[in-house]
Amino acid sequence: MKLAVLYSNDCPKCKILEKQLDDAKIPFIKSNHFEDVIARGFRSAPILLLEDDTMMVFNEALKYIMKKRG
Repeated sequence: MKLAVLYSNDCPKCKILEKQLDDAKIPFIKSNHFEDVIARGFRSAPILLLEDDTMMVFNEALKYIMKKRG
């Protein structure tokens, strides 16, 4: 199983997203290597990269997590 990747610089929003992922029991790894994110046109953190190669900014990621919780 491929894990989600949370691109984080440990800002307040990054920490919120990390806690939400933990609480929802969504497996992920944290990365601070932003080369891929920048290459895709994103310029802020956090970014959540899903197993299907979808990248989400903070608000989109929160909605995704809430849906997963049911």
